[in-house]
Amino acid sequence: MIPGSSLAQGKTVSALSFSGPPATASTPAGTPVGVYMDNVALNAFVGTTSYTMFTRGADVVMREAYTNNAFNVTIDYVLQPGANYVYVNTTVNDYSGAPISGVVYNAFNGLDTIGSGYAWLYFPGVGWIRPNQGPNDLSKNYEPQYGNATGDWNQNWFAIGMHGVPDWIGNDAIFVEFNPATPPSQVRNTVYENNTYVGSGDFLHWVQVGWGYALSGGEFSYTQKWVFVDSYDWTNMAVYSNFLDGDNLNQWNNTNIGLNYYAGEVAQDLVGFGINTNDPQALRAGIGVWNYYYRMIQSEGNGTYVSSLARFVNASYMLYRYTVAQGDVNTTYLNAISYAANLLEKYQATSSTYSEPETLYFHQDSGISSVNGVTTYGKIFNTTSTMGVGTVLSGNTVAVIFFQSPPNSQAYLAGGSFTLNGLLNVTIYMNANQPSYATYSVTVGYVNAQSVYTQLAASPTYTVGLGQGASSPPFLPYTAQIQLSNAVVPYGAALEVHLNVAAQSGVTVYVLYDSSNGPSRVQIPFVFPSLWHYEFTIPSAATAATYTLTPALYPEPQTEYFHQDSGISSVNGVTTYGKIFNTTSTMGVGVVMSGGTVSVSFFQNPPAQAYYYLDGPVSVTFYMNANTAGVSGTYAVTLDEVAPNGTTYTLAAGAGETVSLQGGSGSPPFYPYTYTLNLNKQIPEGWALEVQLQVSVPTGDTVYVLYDSTNGPSNVYLPILSETASIQGSYLIRTEQPYFLDTTAMAGWALMVAYHATGTQAYLTAAEDALSTIHWGMTPFPGFSVLPLGYVSIPDAYRLWVYANQTYIDTDFSTYKAMLVAYFAEQYAGGSPLNATLAETAMSRVWGRTSWTYTQASVYTGESTSPHIEINSETQPWGLISW
Repeated sequence: MIPGSSLAQGKTVSALSFSGPPATASTPAGTPVGVYMDNVALNAFVGTTSYTMFTRGADVVMREAYTNNAFNVTIDYVLQPGANYVYVNTTVNDYSGAPISGVVYNAFNGLDTIGSGYAWLYFPGVGWIRPNQGPNDLSKNYEPQYGNATGDWNQNWFAIGMHGVPDWIGNDAIFVEFNPATPPSQVRNTVYENNTYVGSGDFLHWVQVGWGYALSGGEFSYTQKWVFVDSYDWTNMAVYSNFLDGDNLNQWNNTNIGLNYYAGEVAQDLVGFGINTNDPQALRAGIGVWNYYYRMIQSEGNGTYVSSLARFVNASYMLYRYTVAQGDVNTTYLNAISYAANLLEKYQATSSTYSEPETLYFHQDSGISSVNGVTTYGKIFNTTSTMGVGTVLSGNTVAVIFFQSPPNSQAYLAGGSFTLNGLLNVTIYMNANQPSYATYSVTVGYVNAQSVYTQLAASPTYTVGLGQGASSPPFLPYTAQIQLSNAVVPYGAALEVHLNVAAQSGVTVYVLYDSSNGPSRVQIPFVFPSLWHYEFTIPSAATAATYTLTPALYPEPQTEYFHQDSGISSVNGVTTYGKIFNTTSTMGVGVVMSGGTVSVSFFQNPPAQAYYYLDGPVSVTFYMNANTAGVSGTYAVTLDEVAPNGTTYTLAAGAGETVSLQGGSGSPPFYPYTYTLNLNKQIPEGWALEVQLQVSVPTGDTVYVLYDSTNGPSNVYLPILSETASIQGSYLIRTEQPYFLDTTAMAGWALMVAYHATGTQAYLTAAEDALSTIHWGMTPFPGFSVLPLGYVSIPDAYRLWVYANQTYIDTDFSTYKAMLVAYFAEQYAGGSPLNATLAETAMSRVWGRTSWTYTQASVYTGESTSPHIEINSETQPWGLISW
């Protein structure tokens, strides 16, 4: 309890505030006062505090209640079975009828126990806001005010961006929902003035939501719904808005809105590991993730990564084949393959192209007097959206031609033609000298490099009413539409837009362009190769495989050193007496063991962080000497493994070998003696190795064994094979980019897996269309630039590439993109690879960046232009699968 004398007027603690006169010696307990209070102070100022827990049907409720002789406050926290949310119901009951007013704060502490804490608040309609705990923001209200003190922000939710561990993983989120009729008046990171608690990396742990009230009897109540969402990557607020906007707090109770975009990849990896290593725990976990992801992609509005969807297809096929092998065929997995493959098809055009409209703006540029040899009079259109001073054309009729400048070089194949397919929309801003009617129409065509004009199509003639403006604002927009069906335009041709306007007799029409008062423009339906963007939003909702998930293994031998560390008393529950070994090569002061026989065990610490194999000779080296030179000793080593529960199993035990010891009597120099055991064993994750040494000398002699010393760096050499090789390069995941070469390769590969699983010819056709978009050659081509990676401008060179959009191409500058292309191109159809030449070319790009030595395999993440290369976390497998 905090005495009232220690609380200054207006002092902030955390949870509730009531307005009234300051507390004095004459103010009885329970009188509303102008201080903020939390649990530790409520007994002094409010009255009785109670906590109860009870069930309400299947729900569990924890109730906080604060009561005095004038009012009470009740807060119920309601948990429902299997739900990822908690309801917080708050009621203030002014049963005395006395006037009270103030703010009720619901305080939530310890958010840095969920990941690393939070760094951002998101308010729909406003965006992300960065709160902090600097002295100027300590008691700041972060709820949007829109310029007034009372606040008129009236959305029904806001979000707390939770950071994962490590911090850069991305955002999880807590969504705070409420009835828009009773929105909060304050959202604070803390109002406790002496609070210094922050999460790691300066992330915050405390948030408070406040509701203002004024009562003269009666009740004030409101409900919050805190939804905890585990999004294993960035948080897409646009998608969340589909679920959260509106006044129904319970609309999505049966939907997990977490954007777990990686879950398809996780399912593949767990399932593959479980099947290939006969690990039932991993397989069960993989099936659980598979079920979750399958439900998620069938839910309206959910999103995923193309790469995760592709891996889900493969996970489904592995599970299907597994059930076949077990004699318990589960066709659910085949159905899932078709569902996911159909989604991939949906986001690929039916041909090898897709339409992506581009908006071009009409301008007046006297510096461009001609295009392809045809006089323009400065009337052009291009992608520049910055407007000039404005140009007005006037008359009873207006006929004008605009020319595309520069001519279009964005062909599907450089040097070839390009295609327009879909609606071409022309928007013109106009007015007249008096209210009247006018007709207008638009024609589109092109002029080629030889100055020859060809018409493509014309719009209908539109009759519209013109507003009065007499060449001054406002101008109103008028749109004409032209349906184009695979209209072919030669490479290097310039599009032309012809506008014809005719007003009523005696009326002057004014046409405005190159002005922010009238951004006249044309939207052109360019068609480009069929590719997959890295992310999309999902709408409402059996032959032998050529692909197997046999983990590729890499030699990564390492030497671990024997140490004395009294701080490590046990490993996996087995007492160590401080005798451990690990990769730390820095030695201590040295420990000498001596006697006629030395028998000792050393334990690996930490245990294995991931499973690996020991394949080859394990060499154990101890530095020793004896009381005199020439002493004959017997030297033996046993290698064990210790399970997480402490059970020990012998991996290999060798017979005693005779060694001739040098003299030294326990002082330098010590001499190395090596014992070798051959192994081919898998070491599971969480298991630790144990090295047992036994050395003995004849009666009357003494052997001295040294470890944890630079005079005797006793050690064990482990011939490790693992699934990873060392990766050289930087991981800069900073700017959003479209990724196309990798996602196209992964989606095409998944369609091939679906084709082999189901025999559906459409999947093969779609995969072949995707393969046709991947090219080999010098980049960039005229009119295109290579997508930059982080801070790197990609130089021109021969590479694998695809068209990314109307401006950029994407290349295999990053090694893993070439690897994924090889994976795709080597898939079999009709007894041969889809494209063996492309597969070999792609693999040569990988091998060209590979360095192999006896002790290390290194694959550079990209070309050696710069260490600053960006890795796409959505498709990068975080480990090499290109071997």
